Amino acid sequence: MRDASRLTARLLISCWLLASVDGSALAYQEQHLKESERASTALIRQVKEWISKSGTSEAKAADAKARFSVDQSLMPTIWVQQSSGSGYEIKATRPFYIVLIYLADTDTITFRQQPQKYFECKRAYDQYLYDVFSDNAKRSLAGGQLKDVNPPEIFSATASALCREYGKLFPIPPDLRPSRDQSALDAFVFLYFHELGHIAKRHSLPNATAFFSAPNKAAKDKAFLDYMKRSRQQEDEADGWAVDQLIEMGQQPQRLFNLPLFGILLASTGIDCAFESISTHSFAITRMVNILKRVDTAAEKKYQRELPKEMKSTLNDFDKFGQKVGETLKCG
Repeated sequence: MRDASRLTARLLISCWLLASVDGSALAYQEQHLKESERASTALIRQVKEWISKSGTSEAKAADAKARFSVDQSLMPTIWVQQSSGSGYEIKATRPFYIVLIYLADTDTITFRQQPQKYFECKRAYDQYLYDVFSDNAKRSLAGGQLKDVNPPEIFSATASALCREYGKLFPIPPDLRPSRDQSALDAFVFLYFHELGHIAKRHSLPNATAFFSAPNKAAKDKAFLDYMKRSRQQEDEADGWAVDQLIEMGQQPQRLFNLPLFGILLASTGIDCAFESISTHSFAITRMVNILKRVDTAAEKKYQRELPKEMKSTLNDFDKFGQKVGETLKCG
């Protein structure tokens, strides 16, 4: 637990690299991409050190095989691929951490300042991000130019009057930035551990390089379909492994319940049966509920006590929502 606290402090110090990544400028300026690249590299060094000192034997073995690098692509994502020999490479694109900051920004403002008033604005922004990511995936397949991903205040400038007021709350006040930074870091670390989970479980890995470096649309289509062959079971196993390892290393359940990436999962739930049918991951709300259930069981095992009632209630609410969406959409 103390090691986890020290890691938190050191990771927060690393966030000075992203201090200028706020909404006062257009998204994805080169300066911000460079700062995000430096921040991601610095954070991974700290996480690897944490694993070396406090990780389980499984976590240490998986991380020892993984080299981290930052990819120059503009799609905000992280993935793992096999490299030479028995080694692996985990790659995050330059916008990846910037988008986590945007998500954490809206979480921090919405849930700490008048959540009832601005919750719909947050939902609208999560939906906007999902729509842009989906559209950019199609554009990438077709070899087209990607759309910018705007921070919440730029998005809000073209939204309803209420959400324009919401946009004026960004960049977030200095006193909320440590909480925002912690939230983004928790998501970053969870997704890094998810990729380590693929290594630990010896999953078959897609050739992501083939997709990003494909010379034409036909090659991109083939690489995309090859990528989609990864089973949902493998993705669920990687999520579960990540939760188990983080809880064992001292991560508090509350922080895993508050991952900012959950907004994107909710926004993508039940949008389109065709999209759900080809997704490598479980039905989005199902994936979210499965993560939270795993947090519940892993934390109870480690600490020999149940989660607080409010966390149990949150889990039950999302579980019921997921069942309702599934019944309504009737995918499959």
